[in-house]
Amino acid sequence: MAVLKWLSGKSFGYSAPTSHDKEEGPYERFLTVFGLLCNTITSTTTLVGLENHWTIRGHLYGEISNARATTQIVVRIIADFLGSLYIHTICQLVSFYPRIAYARYLLTG
Repeated sequence: MAVLKWLSGKSFGYSAPTSHDKEEGPYERFLTVFGLLCNTITSTTTLVGLENHWTIRGHLYGEISNARATTQIVVRIIADFLGSLYIHTICQLVSFYPRIAYARYLLTG
């Protein structure tokens, strides 16, 4: 028992930062809303475009056809960005739920 108490009080030269050491700032919360907003706007615009048969014509269509690899890279980067925003949002929601549930448990006793 004394050994465990001694080990728990010892610092071995490295103090790993934990999630409890840093408070969540307003930017982390704003990123959650921003992520949902970007994904919602993008998906709504895509669905409306598909429903109304929007097409690309003229000079822009020729540029996209001539540079297919570049277009695919740009589409992939945008998709990865939107996916990472969505995953961040889901992780935040999963993180917030236990905190809220625990706070309610403590308040209601």
